[in-house]
Amino acid sequence: MINEGWLKKLKKRKIKVHARSIVLQGTLFLKNSQLPKRLKKFSEEWAIWENWLRRNKLKPLEACTSFVLNQRQLDGVVVGFNNRKQFKQILKLKKNKKYFYIKNLDTNNKKLIDPRQWRN
Repeated sequence: MINEGWLKKLKKRKIKVHARSIVLQGTLFLKNSQLPKRLKKFSEEWAIWENWLRRNKLKPLEACTSFVLNQRQLDGVVVGFNNRKQFKQILKLKKNKKYFYIKNLDTNNKKLIDPRQWRN
């Protein structure tokens, strides 16, 4: 999650902040049933995520980019793509004015939110 205290300190020092890995290295595009073995322990969190997307009629990319774009402290977003189709989808995205908060998914669990921890 975004630590607003750190962001304020960085902004005071005139440091630009960009978000990256906003879809957790692409894993937020996966269905619960598609999770790699090392992430199966998070299947409950994925079920919450999938249900929230379904109820709000959103695709993962729309939800993730809207969340990040609504963070006023951020100066930009770094995104990756695997092919031309994904690139075009990213270019078509528009900021959704809704504030997204998913109950039960607000976490600082590094084993979930830091892809470097997935190997362990």
